[in-house]
Amino acid sequence: MSATERWQVSGSAAYDYERFVASWFESWAVDLVARAGPRSGSRMLEVACGTGILTRVAGPLVGSSGTIVASDLNDTMLAEARLHPVDGAPVEWRRADAADLPFGSLTFDAVLCQQGLQFVPATTPAVGEMRRARMIDDTVDALTEYVIDDELRVSNSADVVIARA
Repeated sequence: MSATERWQVSGSAAYDYERFVASWFESWAVDLVARAGPRSGSRMLEVACGTGILTRVAGPLVGSSGTIVASDLNDTMLAEARLHPVDGAPVEWRRADAADLPFGSLTFDAVLCQQGLQFVPATTPAVGEMRRARMIDDTVDALTEYVIDDELRVSNSADVVIARA
C-alpha cells in the first residue's frame, strides 16, 4: 500500500466525519481564522482541508474578490467538502499531498492547516512546502491536537505558528 492509498477513506467515513466531527472543529476553525486574519481579496491555501470546515469559516472574510484553494490528499473528503457551500470566496478544491504541494512559490497570502499536520507522515517537509507557498513572510498558521515533533518545533519555531487544541 502506497503512502497515498494509506490515507484514503471509503464508504461513509467522510460523511460521518462531517456529521460528527465538524461541530467540534468549527469553533477551533473560527479561532484559527481569527489568528491568521485572512483579509478580503486575499488568496488563501488550506492544507489537509478534510471536509472544508475551516474553508467555510474563512470564506466570508476572504470574500468574493479573493480565492481559497482547499487541498487534501483524500478524494472522499474532498468529494464531501464539495457538497457544502462556502459563502463569500470562490473555492478551488484540489487533491494535493501536503509534503509535495503543486503550487508555485510565494503564491498565497495565507496558508492554514487545522487538525491535519498530525496525519502527515513527514511533517517537517510538509511545513516547508507550506512556508514555500506563502507570500510576504513564511509564517504558517496551524492548529494541531498533538505535539508534532521536537525537530519541527525547534527548527521552525519562529516561522510556524502552532496552536494546540
